[in-house]
Amino acid sequence: MTRKRPVWPAPGKAEVSMPEAGGLAEAGALPVRLARIQGAGPDKVAVETLAPETARVTPMAASSSAG
Repeated sequence: MTRKRPVWPAPGKAEVSMPEAGGLAEAGALPVRLARIQGAGPDKVAVETLAPETARVTPMAASSSAG
């Protein structure tokens, strides 16, 4: 089996009406599915994916112990 490199999803936004508990809702064309926990959460949510240039990971500085 050959592993494929991960692909960053295309930028986009979606407004999602949350399903009843136990159900799943797709977020438009975004690679995301949402679920509601019984008795919790809002009725609608907004989901957004950013371009890779915008969503960069910044390395954390090495922590040092003063001990």
